[in-house]
Amino acid sequence: MRYLQQIVIVAVLMQLLVSTWARTRFVREPSLVASSLWNEIEEIDNNESGSDHGVVDRSTFWPSKAKKAYHYGMEERRKKYLGEPVNFQGGHSLQGLWAMPGRHKTISMKRTTMSSPVIDRFDLFTIVFNIIISIIGGIVVNRLIPMLKEKFIKAQLWGYDLNKRNSKEIKVAESQGVIVAGIFLVLMFIMIAIVFSEHLHPESDFPNHKFVEYLAALLSICCMVLLGFADDVIDIRWNVKLWLPMIASLPLLLVYFANYHSTTIILPKPVRPYFGQQWNLGILYYVYMSMVAIFCTHAINILAGVNGLEVGQSVIIAGSVLIFNLIELQGICAEEHLFSLYFMIPLIACSIPLLIRNWCPAEVFVGDTYCYFAGMTFAVIGILGHFSKTMLLFFIPQIINFLLSVPQLFKFIPCPRHRLPKLDPALNKLNPSDVEFKKKDLKPLGWLMLRFFSLTKFIRYREYQNNDNETMINTTNFTIINSVLCWFGPLHEEKLSRILMLIQLVFGSLLTFFVRYYLVRFFYDS
Repeated sequence: MRYLQQIVIVAVLMQLLVSTWARTRFVREPSLVASSLWNEIEEIDNNESGSDHGVVDRSTFWPSKAKKAYHYGMEERRKKYLGEPVNFQGGHSLQGLWAMPGRHKTISMKRTTMSSPVIDRFDLFTIVFNIIISIIGGIVVNRLIPMLKEKFIKAQLWGYDLNKRNSKEIKVAESQGVIVAGIFLVLMFIMIAIVFSEHLHPESDFPNHKFVEYLAALLSICCMVLLGFADDVIDIRWNVKLWLPMIASLPLLLVYFANYHSTTIILPKPVRPYFGQQWNLGILYYVYMSMVAIFCTHAINILAGVNGLEVGQSVIIAGSVLIFNLIELQGICAEEHLFSLYFMIPLIACSIPLLIRNWCPAEVFVGDTYCYFAGMTFAVIGILGHFSKTMLLFFIPQIINFLLSVPQLFKFIPCPRHRLPKLDPALNKLNPSDVEFKKKDLKPLGWLMLRFFSLTKFIRYREYQNNDNETMINTTNFTIINSVLCWFGPLHEEKLSRILMLIQLVFGSLLTFFVRYYLVRFFYDS
């Protein structure tokens, strides 16, 4: 406890010192900034009056100058230059499929090149500071897990590692994801003062809408951490916890409604002759965003059951999102990707120590707390970072696993409580788990699903006669984990984990970047 108190005291002092230093180091005098900006804006006004066809070249002004004008309170000019949606000349949307609609406002441009960088010195400082405190947070997590795991066991938060020969001999601490989530939240609270320190000047125009987004994101994550830990402790029923992420996502939806309130999507080129260029989904768009939150939160929890899998897939997804954010930092959506970076860097740094200790053979279990925490973090930055569709592409293995699990999740095929692989003690290798049921109890739709996934080699099943001369069906459980074991045969748990990580890397990351930066040109304008 004394160790935790020292960490909190040091963190608070560091936050105060760095935010004060950043304020004095990076914030310029508002009078000087305002004066220079007024001169630039007046020059643009003069150019506007003499431009051809009313098209103004504002490429040297937007967005870095617009950001500074926003920071220093020139309301009327901000409304004038940021009051309409941003489109290239010719009407090609800058957002396309990959950004949520309604974020930017329209400024006609002759060219898209920017003469000044979008990310300024203060943004670089916040990134570097985020990396530093994230490394410190990772070290703290690495120290806390061995210190606290015995306390979790004493509190009856433990389980057996069923995929080991001596599984009944060793108690393994569960719910260690709550340690990662707790340190992550501490780091994000520290970042609040750092990120918004450049707006602490008395004459600065504080970005309330960004501040509310930040707080709403943390509120949603906190809600899922609480609900995840409650699930670990009291084992909430599946049909109840399925809808918990939708409740936790309400702050995100309200912030989106207040700040953007646009529900129009851009349609792909092949369908535009039939359905038009864009659709306004209305309230269905908010339903879509809540479904994204539900899916991201539960997708990681469904694809679980072997050591290192939950944390491993989360780290790969977070690393892929981090690379995507870095690529897009010089683009028109830099602010949104900078927002995402603030969340992804601490998530990776705090998760790596847990991955090391959860890797085969596991010292600790992550619990539902980590799965819900990581999933909601991805949903938050996908929605508020305005790249929810790209985020879903990073979840391709999880989407496949969900579709494969539909027959059992929705009771078309009997579903046991646990669908973990089963251990062959003689070989110390895992085999696919299975389920048995009477063929006459199988409904026609369930039979079609069984046949389809059997033909596509995702499952194996067989029919036989029992002692009562009834036709029985024995089938492997409908998960990617069992499918891999069907494809490759019995595997040691560590090798199985490595194969699943490779699947996540290839189909969740590399394929997404191929689609995002190459294939998309055939379906969208930009």
